[in-house]
Amino acid sequence: MPSTRIRVRSRCREIRRWPYFAGYAMWTYLTTPFTLTRPGFRAEELEPWQEDGETWRRLRVEFPDDLTTHNKVQTFYFDADGLIRRHDYDAEVVAGGLAAHYSSAHCAVDGIVVPTKRRVHPVGEDGKPVLEPLLVSIDLSEIEFGEITFAWGTATGRAGAAAVIPRSPR
Repeated sequence: MPSTRIRVRSRCREIRRWPYFAGYAMWTYLTTPFTLTRPGFRAEELEPWQEDGETWRRLRVEFPDDLTTHNKVQTFYFDADGLIRRHDYDAEVVAGGLAAHYSSAHCAVDGIVVPTKRRVHPVGEDGKPVLEPLLVSIDLSEIEFGEITFAWGTATGRAGAAAVIPRSPR
């Protein structure tokens, strides 16, 4: 049975929003980069980024209006192996501010490389992470994939995803 340990730290006083946030957030984390192939996304490559002695390619992605996510425009950072190592966004539903979401400890599951550790930090004015406080910590283990059908078509092979989360009324 797959297991997930999630710890979230926030100043958000509206606790009722946390289940909604956690649901769409995990869906986004577990289905990216697969969802970026869905119709309606727009992407633009930005200048490379230097971090910890590595050069990462950056992709600015505009999400379609019908997909629930942190905010409409997000930036993904890819390492030399093509793995997403960082994902910047503003979790608007919980008034989180700009966050740097780091993915690490990648492992192959049924031929798909999955990050098993995720850490989210605030972003400073210089675009670098502020290491304290740690906002979110996610550790995944015993990962399994099953056959799924997306709302926009059937996936070939195996992929990991839950359900499509509808947009909340604002």
